[in-house]
Amino acid sequence: MSPIGIAELHPGVVWNPRASHVVVGGASEVTVSTAASVRVTTGHHGASRYLSEASTNLLHNPRVGDGITGFLKVWGTEESLAAIIGGPLEQGFALRAVTSTTNAGEGAFYGAGGQLPVVSGAPYTASVYVRGSGTVRLRVAFLAGGGGAAGSDHVLGGAWERLAVTATPDTDTVARVFVETASAQVATIEAGAWQFEPGPHPTAYLDGSMGAGFAWAGTPDQSASTRSAGRLSLPARPFSAVRGGVALWWRPDHAAAFTRDRVLFRLPAGAGALELRHVTASNRFRFISPGASVEVDAPSFAAGGDLLLSASWTRDVITVGAGEVAAAAARGLGPWAATGRMDLGSTGQESPAAGLHADGAVGPVWWFDGPPRPEVIRTLARASTFPRLPLAGG
Repeated sequence: MSPIGIAELHPGVVWNPRASHVVVGGASEVTVSTAASVRVTTGHHGASRYLSEASTNLLHNPRVGDGITGFLKVWGTEESLAAIIGGPLEQGFALRAVTSTTNAGEGAFYGAGGQLPVVSGAPYTASVYVRGSGTVRLRVAFLAGGGGAAGSDHVLGGAWERLAVTATPDTDTVARVFVETASAQVATIEAGAWQFEPGPHPTAYLDGSMGAGFAWAGTPDQSASTRSAGRLSLPARPFSAVRGGVALWWRPDHAAAFTRDRVLFRLPAGAGALELRHVTASNRFRFISPGASVEVDAPSFAAGGDLLLSASWTRDVITVGAGEVAAAAARGLGPWAATGRMDLGSTGQESPAAGLHADGAVGPVWWFDGPPRPEVIRTLARASTFPRLPLAGG
Protein backbone atom coordinates (compact mmCIF):
# COMPACT_ATOMS: atom_id res chain seq x y z
CA MET A 1 0.00 0.00 0.00
CA SER A 2 1.52 3.28 -1.04
CA PRO A 3 2.10 5.90 1.64
CA ILE A 4 0.18 9.13 1.63
CA GLY A 5 2.72 11.86 1.09
CA ILE A 6 3.34 14.19 3.96
CA ALA A 7 6.94 15.05 3.26
CA GLU A 8 7.77 17.55 6.00
CA LEU A 9 5.48 19.28 8.43
CA HIS A 10 7.98 21.46 10.25
CA PRO A 11 11.77 21.95 10.16
CA GLY A 12 13.35 18.96 11.86
CA VAL A 13 10.18 16.88 11.75
CA VAL A 14 10.25 14.36 8.91
CA TRP A 15 7.12 12.40 8.05
CA ASN A 16 7.67 9.94 5.21
CA PRO A 17 10.43 11.94 3.51
CA ARG A 18 10.32 9.88 0.26
CA ALA A 19 6.77 10.93 -0.62
CA SER A 20 5.27 14.07 -2.10
CA HIS A 21 3.32 16.66 -0.16
CA VAL A 22 -0.37 16.24 0.48
CA VAL A 23 -2.20 18.62 -1.84
CA VAL A 24 -5.32 20.28 -0.43
CA GLY A 25 -7.24 22.80 -2.52
CA GLY A 26 -4.45 23.05 -5.05
CA ALA A 27 -1.73 23.88 -2.53
CA SER A 28 0.50 21.94 -0.19
CA GLU A 29 -1.00 22.03 3.29
CA VAL A 30 1.76 20.96 5.62
CA THR A 31 1.44 23.34 8.54
CA VAL A 32 1.48 22.26 12.16
CA SER A 33 -0.57 23.78 14.98
CA THR A 34 1.04 23.01 18.31
CA ALA A 35 1.95 24.38 21.73
CA ALA A 36 5.54 25.50 22.30
CA SER A 37 5.94 22.61 24.74
CA VAL A 38 6.74 20.46 21.70
CA ARG A 39 10.51 20.32 21.24
CA VAL A 40 12.68 18.79 18.51
CA THR A 41 14.63 15.70 19.47
CA THR A 42 17.10 13.56 17.56
CA GLY A 43 15.67 10.06 17.59
CA HIS A 44 17.24 6.74 16.72
CA HIS A 45 14.96 6.45 13.71
CA GLY A 46 14.97 10.05 12.51
CA ALA A 47 13.89 13.48 13.67
CA SER A 48 10.99 13.48 16.08
CA ARG A 49 8.96 15.71 18.35
CA TYR A 50 8.63 15.56 22.11
CA LEU A 51 5.02 15.99 23.25
CA SER A 52 4.96 17.01 26.89
CA GLU A 53 2.05 16.28 29.18
CA ALA A 54 0.16 19.11 30.83
CA SER A 55 1.52 20.01 34.25
CA THR A 56 1.94 22.76 36.85
CA ASN A 57 5.21 23.89 38.40
CA LEU A 58 4.21 25.01 41.90
CA LEU A 59 7.62 26.49 42.65
CA HIS A 60 7.45 30.28 42.26
CA ASN A 61 11.04 31.08 41.28
CA PRO A 62 12.01 27.99 39.26
CA ARG A 63 14.56 29.54 36.93
CA VAL A 64 16.10 31.71 39.69
CA GLY A 65 14.93 34.70 37.67
CA ASP A 66 14.14 36.65 40.85
CA GLY A 67 17.53 36.10 42.45
CA ILE A 68 17.46 33.83 45.48
CA THR A 69 13.93 34.87 46.49
CA GLY A 70 12.28 31.87 48.17
CA PHE A 71 15.59 30.03 48.68
CA LEU A 72 17.52 29.81 51.93
CA LYS A 73 20.56 28.07 53.35
CA VAL A 74 19.61 24.82 55.07
CA TRP A 75 21.69 25.27 58.25
CA GLY A 76 23.06 28.77 57.98
CA THR A 77 26.58 27.39 58.29
CA GLU A 78 27.03 27.26 54.51
CA GLU A 79 29.81 29.41 53.12
CA SER A 80 27.56 31.17 50.56
CA LEU A 81 24.29 31.10 48.65
CA ALA A 82 23.88 33.20 45.50
CA ALA A 83 22.27 33.39 42.08
CA ILE A 84 24.66 32.92 39.16
CA ILE A 85 24.44 33.53 35.42
CA GLY A 86 24.26 30.37 33.33
CA GLY A 87 21.70 27.67 34.05
CA PRO A 88 20.57 24.42 32.40
CA LEU A 89 18.12 24.07 29.51
CA GLU A 90 18.98 27.53 28.17
CA GLN A 91 17.76 29.09 31.41
CA GLY A 92 19.68 32.23 32.27
CA PHE A 93 20.32 31.67 35.96
CA ALA A 94 20.95 29.03 38.59
CA LEU A 95 21.59 28.86 42.31
CA ARG A 96 25.08 28.24 43.75
CA ALA A 97 25.59 27.02 47.29
CA VAL A 98 29.03 26.43 48.81
CA THR A 99 28.89 24.23 51.89
CA SER A 100 31.23 23.67 54.83
CA THR A 101 32.32 20.70 56.93
CA THR A 102 30.20 21.82 59.88
CA ASN A 103 27.02 19.83 59.18
CA ALA A 104 25.71 17.06 56.99
CA GLY A 105 22.74 18.18 54.92
CA GLU A 106 24.01 21.66 54.09
CA GLY A 107 22.91 23.30 50.85
CA ALA A 108 19.79 25.21 49.83
CA PHE A 109 16.05 24.76 50.08
CA TYR A 110 12.90 26.38 48.75
CA GLY A 111 9.59 26.93 50.52
CA ALA A 112 10.35 28.72 53.79
CA GLY A 113 7.48 31.11 53.15
CA GLY A 114 4.87 28.37 52.73
CA GLN A 115 4.78 28.74 48.93
CA LEU A 116 4.19 25.01 48.31
CA PRO A 117 0.84 23.89 49.80
CA VAL A 118 0.10 20.18 49.39
CA VAL A 119 -2.92 17.91 49.87
CA SER A 120 -2.84 14.75 51.95
CA GLY A 121 -2.64 11.50 49.97
CA ALA A 122 -1.68 13.09 46.64
CA PRO A 123 1.80 12.40 45.17
CA TYR A 124 4.15 15.30 44.38
CA THR A 125 7.43 15.20 42.47
CA ALA A 126 10.41 17.51 42.89
CA SER A 127 13.14 17.75 40.27
CA VAL A 128 16.18 19.95 39.68
CA TYR A 129 19.25 20.05 37.43
CA VAL A 130 22.56 20.04 39.30
CA ARG A 131 26.31 20.15 38.68
CA GLY A 132 29.43 21.04 40.66
CA SER A 133 31.54 19.06 43.14
CA GLY A 134 30.59 16.92 46.11
CA THR A 135 27.90 14.37 46.88
CA VAL A 136 24.33 15.60 47.23
CA ARG A 137 20.73 14.41 47.33
CA LEU A 138 17.33 15.89 46.54
CA ARG A 139 14.84 15.77 49.39
CA VAL A 140 11.19 16.77 49.92
CA ALA A 141 9.95 17.50 53.45
CA PHE A 142 6.31 18.00 54.40
CA LEU A 143 5.89 20.10 57.55
CA ALA A 144 3.54 19.44 60.48
CA GLY A 145 4.27 15.73 60.56
CA GLY A 146 3.49 15.22 56.88
CA GLY A 147 6.50 13.01 56.13
CA GLY A 148 8.66 13.32 53.02
CA ALA A 149 11.27 11.45 50.98
CA ALA A 150 14.91 11.72 49.90
CA GLY A 151 16.48 10.63 46.64
CA SER A 152 19.68 8.65 46.23
CA ASP A 153 23.10 10.20 46.87
CA HIS A 154 24.49 11.72 43.69
CA VAL A 155 28.12 12.63 42.89
CA LEU A 156 28.23 15.99 41.12
CA GLY A 157 30.22 16.56 37.95
CA GLY A 158 30.74 19.21 35.31
CA ALA A 159 27.60 18.42 33.28
CA TRP A 160 24.04 19.26 34.22
CA GLU A 161 22.13 16.21 35.45
CA ARG A 162 18.56 15.97 36.65
CA LEU A 163 17.59 14.66 40.08
CA ALA A 164 14.01 13.75 40.99
CA VAL A 165 12.13 12.40 43.99
CA THR A 166 8.42 11.69 44.60
CA ALA A 167 6.68 11.85 47.97
CA THR A 168 3.12 11.78 49.30
CA PRO A 169 2.14 13.89 52.35
CA ASP A 170 0.28 12.33 55.27
CA THR A 171 -1.65 15.53 55.98
CA ASP A 172 -2.63 18.83 54.34
CA THR A 173 0.44 20.97 54.90
CA VAL A 174 3.25 22.76 53.02
CA ALA A 175 6.37 21.34 51.39
CA ARG A 176 10.02 22.29 51.23
CA VAL A 177 12.45 21.14 48.54
CA PHE A 178 16.10 20.61 49.52
CA VAL A 179 19.34 20.07 47.61
CA GLU A 180 21.76 19.09 50.35
CA THR A 181 25.05 17.34 50.99
CA ALA A 182 24.98 13.68 51.91
CA SER A 183 27.62 14.21 54.63
CA ALA A 184 29.61 17.05 56.18
CA GLN A 185 31.82 18.19 53.30
CA VAL A 186 32.92 21.19 51.27
CA ALA A 187 30.79 21.06 48.15
CA THR A 188 29.93 23.50 45.39
CA ILE A 189 26.35 22.93 44.31
CA GLU A 190 24.88 24.62 41.25
CA ALA A 191 21.14 23.99 40.85
CA GLY A 192 18.72 25.29 38.22
CA ALA A 193 15.40 24.52 36.49
CA TRP A 194 13.72 23.71 39.80
CA GLN A 195 10.34 22.01 39.65
CA PHE A 196 7.72 20.86 42.16
CA GLU A 197 4.58 19.44 40.56
CA PRO A 198 1.55 17.29 41.35
CA GLY A 199 1.94 13.74 40.09
CA PRO A 200 3.96 10.54 40.53
CA HIS A 201 6.77 11.33 38.08
CA PRO A 202 8.84 14.27 36.81
CA THR A 203 7.66 15.84 33.58
CA ALA A 204 9.77 18.01 31.30
CA TYR A 205 10.83 21.26 32.98
CA LEU A 206 8.42 24.16 32.61
CA ASP A 207 8.04 27.77 33.62
CA GLY A 208 5.76 30.53 32.40
CA SER A 209 8.43 32.20 30.27
CA MET A 210 8.74 29.40 27.70
CA GLY A 211 6.31 30.75 25.12
CA ALA A 212 2.95 29.63 23.73
CA GLY A 213 1.40 26.89 25.81
CA PHE A 214 3.08 28.13 29.01
CA ALA A 215 1.80 30.72 31.49
CA TRP A 216 2.58 32.24 34.88
CA ALA A 217 -0.28 32.19 37.36
CA GLY A 218 0.71 35.70 38.48
CA THR A 219 3.87 37.80 38.41
CA PRO A 220 6.67 36.19 36.38
CA ASP A 221 9.32 34.48 38.56
CA GLN A 222 7.07 35.02 41.58
CA SER A 223 4.21 32.58 40.96
CA ALA A 224 3.34 29.06 39.84
CA SER A 225 3.31 28.26 36.13
CA THR A 226 1.51 25.86 33.80
CA ARG A 227 2.07 23.99 30.54
CA SER A 228 -0.63 22.83 28.13
CA ALA A 229 -0.38 19.33 26.70
CA GLY A 230 1.76 19.19 23.56
CA ARG A 231 0.37 17.88 20.31
CA LEU A 232 0.88 17.89 16.54
CA SER A 233 -2.27 18.74 14.63
CA LEU A 234 -3.23 18.59 10.96
CA PRO A 235 -6.43 19.16 8.99
CA ALA A 236 -8.36 15.88 8.90
CA ARG A 237 -9.46 16.41 5.31
CA PRO A 238 -6.53 14.64 3.60
CA PHE A 239 -7.09 11.52 5.70
CA SER A 240 -9.82 8.98 5.02
CA ALA A 241 -11.73 7.67 8.02
CA VAL A 242 -13.03 4.86 5.79
CA ARG A 243 -9.70 3.31 4.79
CA GLY A 244 -6.20 4.18 5.96
CA GLY A 245 -3.28 3.43 8.21
CA VAL A 246 -0.54 4.97 10.28
CA ALA A 247 2.80 3.75 11.63
CA LEU A 248 4.93 5.69 14.09
CA TRP A 249 7.95 5.42 16.33
CA TRP A 250 7.33 6.41 19.91
CA ARG A 251 9.74 6.84 22.84
CA PRO A 252 7.77 7.22 26.08
CA ASP A 253 9.00 8.85 29.27
CA HIS A 254 8.80 7.38 32.80
CA ALA A 255 7.19 4.19 31.61
CA ALA A 256 6.78 2.50 34.99
CA ALA A 257 5.32 5.41 36.94
CA PHE A 258 2.90 6.83 34.40
CA THR A 259 -0.69 6.34 35.59
CA ARG A 260 -2.87 7.83 32.84
CA ASP A 261 -3.63 6.51 29.36
CA ARG A 262 -1.59 8.07 26.59
CA VAL A 263 -3.30 9.13 23.37
CA LEU A 264 -0.91 8.76 20.44
CA PHE A 265 -3.19 9.30 17.45
CA ARG A 266 -6.71 10.66 17.01
CA LEU A 267 -8.70 11.14 13.80
CA PRO A 268 -12.18 12.66 14.34
CA ALA A 269 -15.00 11.30 12.16
CA GLY A 270 -18.73 11.79 11.85
CA ALA A 271 -19.59 8.73 13.95
CA GLY A 272 -16.80 9.33 16.45
CA ALA A 273 -13.00 9.42 16.55
CA LEU A 274 -10.49 6.79 15.60
CA GLU A 275 -8.03 6.72 18.48
CA LEU A 276 -4.81 4.84 19.30
CA ARG A 277 -3.94 4.86 22.98
CA HIS A 278 -1.54 3.19 25.40
CA VAL A 279 -3.61 1.76 28.26
CA THR A 280 -1.10 1.95 31.08
CA ALA A 281 -3.07 -0.10 33.61
CA SER A 282 -2.76 -3.22 31.43
CA ASN A 283 0.27 -2.12 29.34
CA ARG A 284 -1.64 -2.71 26.11
CA PHE A 285 -2.15 -0.65 22.96
CA ARG A 286 -5.82 -0.13 22.11
CA PHE A 287 -7.19 1.09 18.80
CA ILE A 288 -10.73 2.42 19.11
CA SER A 289 -13.43 2.98 16.52
CA PRO A 290 -16.96 3.78 17.72
CA GLY A 291 -18.67 0.50 18.53
CA ALA A 292 -15.42 -1.49 18.34
CA SER A 293 -11.92 -1.72 19.79
CA VAL A 294 -8.93 -4.04 19.52
CA GLU A 295 -5.85 -4.43 21.73
CA VAL A 296 -2.36 -5.86 21.53
CA ASP A 297 0.15 -6.39 24.33
CA ALA A 298 2.84 -3.75 24.66
CA PRO A 299 6.35 -5.16 25.06
CA SER A 300 8.15 -4.48 28.30
CA PHE A 301 10.01 -1.21 27.92
CA ALA A 302 11.89 1.34 29.93
CA ALA A 303 11.67 5.09 29.69
CA GLY A 304 13.43 6.12 26.49
CA GLY A 305 12.82 2.77 24.78
CA ASP A 306 11.70 2.77 21.14
CA LEU A 307 8.36 1.31 20.08
CA LEU A 308 7.11 0.94 16.49
CA LEU A 309 3.32 1.14 16.56
CA SER A 310 0.74 0.86 13.81
CA ALA A 311 -3.00 1.16 13.33
CA SER A 312 -5.12 0.65 10.23
CA TRP A 313 -8.76 0.66 9.30
CA THR A 314 -11.12 -0.32 6.50
CA ARG A 315 -14.89 -0.12 6.32
CA ASP A 316 -15.10 -3.52 8.02
CA VAL A 317 -11.94 -4.11 10.10
CA ILE A 318 -9.64 -2.22 12.50
CA THR A 319 -6.11 -3.42 13.33
CA VAL A 320 -3.49 -2.42 15.90
CA GLY A 321 0.16 -3.51 15.99
CA ALA A 322 3.32 -3.30 18.11
CA GLY A 323 6.26 -4.24 15.92
CA GLU A 324 5.17 -7.22 13.83
CA VAL A 325 2.60 -8.39 16.38
CA ALA A 326 -0.90 -7.31 15.35
CA ALA A 327 -4.55 -7.95 16.25
CA ALA A 328 -7.75 -7.19 14.32
CA ALA A 329 -11.45 -6.80 15.09
CA ALA A 330 -14.68 -6.11 13.20
CA ARG A 331 -15.52 -2.45 12.88
CA GLY A 332 -18.80 -0.81 13.84
CA LEU A 333 -21.08 1.08 11.48
CA GLY A 334 -20.28 4.53 10.06
CA PRO A 335 -20.67 7.17 8.69
CA TRP A 336 -16.92 7.69 8.40
CA ALA A 337 -16.39 11.23 7.13
CA ALA A 338 -13.22 12.74 8.65
CA THR A 339 -13.89 16.04 10.47
CA GLY A 340 -11.93 18.63 12.45
CA ARG A 341 -8.20 18.13 12.90
CA MET A 342 -6.11 14.98 13.19
CA ASP A 343 -3.84 14.95 16.26
CA LEU A 344 -0.72 13.14 17.36
CA GLY A 345 -0.71 13.40 21.14
CA SER A 346 -3.53 14.86 23.25
CA THR A 347 -7.23 14.32 22.54
CA GLY A 348 -7.95 17.21 20.25
CA GLN A 349 -7.56 19.77 23.04
CA GLU A 350 -4.41 21.53 24.20
CA SER A 351 -5.35 20.99 27.85
CA PRO A 352 -7.53 17.87 28.00
CA ALA A 353 -9.23 17.53 31.37
CA ALA A 354 -8.28 13.86 31.63
CA GLY A 355 -4.62 14.60 30.92
CA LEU A 356 -4.48 12.27 27.90
CA HIS A 357 -1.47 12.90 25.68
CA ALA A 358 1.56 11.21 24.23
CA ASP A 359 4.10 12.24 26.88
CA GLY A 360 7.12 11.17 24.88
CA ALA A 361 8.87 11.65 21.54
CA VAL A 362 6.85 10.85 18.42
CA GLY A 363 8.32 10.38 14.95
CA PRO A 364 8.94 9.67 12.21
CA VAL A 365 5.35 8.92 11.19
CA TRP A 366 4.13 7.27 8.00
CA TRP A 367 0.58 7.57 6.62
CA PHE A 368 -1.00 4.98 4.33
CA ASP A 369 -4.11 4.93 2.14
CA GLY A 370 -4.97 1.48 3.49
CA PRO A 371 -3.67 -1.19 5.86
CA PRO A 372 0.11 -1.51 5.40
CA ARG A 373 1.27 -5.02 4.54
CA PRO A 374 3.43 -6.90 7.10
CA GLU A 375 6.51 -6.49 4.89
CA VAL A 376 6.06 -2.70 5.01
CA ILE A 377 6.02 -2.71 8.83
CA ARG A 378 9.03 -5.06 8.77
CA THR A 379 10.90 -2.61 6.55
CA LEU A 380 10.13 0.30 8.86
CA ALA A 381 11.20 -1.71 11.91
CA ARG A 382 14.51 -2.57 10.26
CA ALA A 383 15.16 0.95 8.99
CA SER A 384 17.49 1.62 11.90
CA THR A 385 20.13 -0.22 13.87
CA PHE A 386 18.15 0.52 17.04
CA PRO A 387 14.77 -1.28 16.77
CA ARG A 388 14.09 -2.40 20.33
CA LEU A 389 11.25 -4.74 19.46
CA PRO A 390 11.73 -8.46 18.63
CA LEU A 391 11.16 -9.00 14.92
CA ALA A 392 9.89 -12.24 13.46
CA GLY A 393 12.39 -13.87 11.14
CA GLY A 394 15.44 -12.16 12.64
